[in-house]
Amino acid sequence: MTKRTPIYALVGSIVLIGLLGLPAPEPAATGTNNRAIPTVVASAASSQRLALPAQLERPLLVPADRNPFAATVVPLPIIAAPKKITATTPPAPSAPALNLKFTGKMTAPDGTQLVFVAFGETPMSLSPGQILPNGYKVLAINDRSIELNYLPLNFSTRFDLPEPPRHEIR
Repeated sequence: MTKRTPIYALVGSIVLIGLLGLPAPEPAATGTNNRAIPTVVASAASSQRLALPAQLERPLLVPADRNPFAATVVPLPIIAAPKKITATTPPAPSAPALNLKFTGKMTAPDGTQLVFVAFGETPMSLSPGQILPNGYKVLAINDRSIELNYLPLNFSTRFDLPEPPRHEIR
């Protein structure tokens, strides 16, 4: 099979030349000059193609600026100094807003104080020991204020009550 490969290549190239309409190569002269000069043959099939000149013009070679085989030193990239990062501490946790609005006060027959407030839009009554929905616990109710403690942070605060009216209301 390996002996037939050049024959197949030669037959294939002849068929290809015939299909493309290229001029067949001329045999080289057997004299001292072994180089064949390419010629352009115009046939009916290749009338659309442009004729090539007998000799192509080539630009003159210019001497190189450097030796391509010499080792070159590649400069190292310049790395900027890293910026100093300062760690900022997050703000300390704080208790949420009370969001209470005083609506009224009452003293029960047993002497306990009840204070009526609006938590947002929800009316509620406060009594000592009660835990509000925002996490505050009512510690004590006085005549002038309510003492509250925010349980998660153990933060104590005071909600001042308005002065009672100076005249009697019936």
